[in-house]
Amino acid sequence: MQSNPRTSFPTTHLPKQTKLQYVVRLIAHFVATVCFAAVLGSMTQTQLNLRHLPSFGVTVDWLTRLQSTFADLVNFAPTFALLLAAAFAIAFAVNAGVSALRKRGSRALTVLAGAVAVLVMLLALRHTLGLQPIASARDALGLTCFTVGGALAGWLFASLRKH
Repeated sequence: MQSNPRTSFPTTHLPKQTKLQYVVRLIAHFVATVCFAAVLGSMTQTQLNLRHLPSFGVTVDWLTRLQSTFADLVNFAPTFALLLAAAFAIAFAVNAGVSALRKRGSRALTVLAGAVAVLVMLLALRHTLGLQPIASARDALGLTCFTVGGALAGWLFASLRKH
C-alpha cells in the first residue's frame, strides 16, 4: 500500500476519492461497526442474564425477553458502545499498522482484532474494577459470546473497508 509522504493516509485507491471522502467513509464504517457490536452485545447480555431466572422459579416468556432486550438496548448499549469504540479504535489502528507493514490488509486480521479488542476490554474492566461489571461476561460462556461478537464486528468492519 503506497502512502503520500506528507500524510499517513493510504493513497493507492485515492484517484476516485479525496482524502476527506476517505476519512468520512472510514469514520462511517467505524461508527456502523461500533453500533452493530453494541446492539449485538446488548442483546447477548440480556439473553445470557435471563437464562438464570428459571433456576429461581421465575418464568421468562417471550414478551419479557423482548421488553428486557429493548430496555437493555436503551440503557446498556450506549455505554457499551463507548467502551467498544475505545477498544476498537486501538485494535483497528494496530491492525492498520500491521497491515501496512505487511503491505496488504487482511480480513482475518481484522476479525482477530475485533475479537481481541472485546476480550481485552472485558478483562481490563475486570482487572481495573476488581469485578466484571457486565454480569453476563463473568463466566466462560458469556466471555466467549462477547468475544465472538467482537469477531463478527471485525468481520463487518473488514467487509465495509473491503479488505
